[in-house]
Amino acid sequence: MNLTFSTKNPNKRVVFFYDPITINLLIADTQIANGSFVNSFVSEPNNITVVRSQLYGANLLLESSTVNQIRADLKKKCGMQLKIYLDTQTQVKIESIKSDCGI
Repeated sequence: MNLTFSTKNPNKRVVFFYDPITINLLIADTQIANGSFVNSFVSEPNNITVVRSQLYGANLLLESSTVNQIRADLKKKCGMQLKIYLDTQTQVKIESIKSDCGI
């Protein structure tokens, strides 16, 4: 499965530094795939960064209740609910702000 998401940094004086990201995909509270984005990246001020990764799943032995829930969700018009967990370390750099208030 291909996964694409974006990070938006609307700040003017804040920079975010992201370490590699571990990704887990769950359906009906059962992990069905995982992957990672192995590159660190920087989210500069007023910037949008697009992250692309592939998720992989092994053959799973699912409980019948989980299979029934997935089948029911696939028939819904609104689709199937997925949970995606992203795990990473982040550092933040804040530029100094000048003030004329006499402090």
